Amino acid sequence: MMDRNENSGCKALWSNTRLEWCYWCHLIRSSKCSFALFFAVLCVLAIIVGNTILLLSVNFWLDLMVKESTEGFTPIAVQVIVCLFLVLCFGVLIIVYIAVYGIKPLVRALCDTNRAGSPLYRMLLIFSSGATNGLSSALAIYAMTYTPEFMQAVLLSVIPFFAQIWTYALVREERDRCYSSMTLIGSLVLCIAGVLLASLSSFFTTDMSTKKAPWGWAFVYFLSCIVFGLWCVVQRLYFDAIMIKGTKPQEGERELHQPLSHQHPEITNSGRYEGRDGQRLPAEAAAAGVDGVTQSNEIEEVASSENAENPMLNREWAKQDENDLAAKALVLFLGIIFQAMVSFAFVPIDAIPGFGNSKDMKESWKNFSATFDFVFASWFNLRFGLLHTLGFLMSFIGCAYLNERSPPLASVVLQLAGPITSLVLIIIPEWDVFGEHGILSHKASGVIFLIIAGWAYHVWEVAYPNAYKSSTTTAAVMRGTGNV
Repeated sequence: MMDRNENSGCKALWSNTRLEWCYWCHLIRSSKCSFALFFAVLCVLAIIVGNTILLLSVNFWLDLMVKESTEGFTPIAVQVIVCLFLVLCFGVLIIVYIAVYGIKPLVRALCDTNRAGSPLYRMLLIFSSGATNGLSSALAIYAMTYTPEFMQAVLLSVIPFFAQIWTYALVREERDRCYSSMTLIGSLVLCIAGVLLASLSSFFTTDMSTKKAPWGWAFVYFLSCIVFGLWCVVQRLYFDAIMIKGTKPQEGERELHQPLSHQHPEITNSGRYEGRDGQRLPAEAAAAGVDGVTQSNEIEEVASSENAENPMLNREWAKQDENDLAAKALVLFLGIIFQAMVSFAFVPIDAIPGFGNSKDMKESWKNFSATFDFVFASWFNLRFGLLHTLGFLMSFIGCAYLNERSPPLASVVLQLAGPITSLVLIIIPEWDVFGEHGILSHKASGVIFLIIAGWAYHVWEVAYPNAYKSSTTTAAVMRGTGNV
């Protein structure tokens, strides 16, 4: 009996893995150029480029302060300054929004009671978004002063796995995902191997010309990545609370604030199948011998019926109306205000022995003020801060859109952004302000592992829920990939 269960488990593991890759190939083949695809690619590029900019600029900025500041320095002041810059940026965004759409959509997003979550619950989630990002940034900004820049980029690759753990714990709909998959297991193994291979030589190097990375500060940065995964999930909870209606509209009635796609597949009068994007699919399906539906339609019909049961799985890209934009503008603007407040409250942690640079609370506030004076004393001291703010701005906006689709999706992009930043540092080692560390071949091999791990995780992420449907879907996918 045990052998039979083991055999069935192995078959399911292999079957799920095969379906995921077949479905991914199907998506690649069937993808068409559209504004939605362009918008998704734009979000991905914004996160990758923004993450690279912010990671490089903040390390240059911190290195400048450590070397040039003579009256005291506290890293938490850097975070507060960046938060204030972002408040100004998102404040301008709010002003532009009000000029275009008026203030009513923002008020509705704050006060409407006919949403899945109450106004108080939604405000709590916005505060939690700012608080979790503030905590993550506080841990990271202190660790960055001592952790090699290359290792910072490498450790970003662990974010998707912790984001998935947080998602499983907090988002009920995500617990139905298929976790018995060699794609997911292989991605996790490759990620661990890549992180260890890329970083261990930096801890154990014996070359006198290179530096050793500190274990303790690397662990603090690792903790910041765990908290950042929680931030991704908190944003998803907010979008669920504000976007999902508590009551279904009457037939033929259009909801006033309809931000999600509820355009489920229908059969038109001409007998053609109509998909979620409103585009009619070819009528030659009957001639293909698939009961009037093409192989691609078989997959979409079953998937769409599942999405009709659970609208959280049926989100559309780039179809943003004034209410969608209001939700994102609020979480960005209010979230960064709360993050600035939380960061300001963290100033006393600089007095923690072995963690901060101050001897006591009084000195921590003195160093905080001295850091502000140093930054705004000249353009030379401020330039890296503005560049760092630009990177944060790009990453924040990209993550806001990707977190609405799926919390792990934004973290998957960050998982790819980490190795890309690492490659930049390998190609231009002078940009790693920590100095020479580790073995180049080990670091390059680890980065390759991380890129493959990110790719595999992406395949597993996009497979849910459509790849695991009934045998009809399985057969359709197999026929679409040339397998029987």
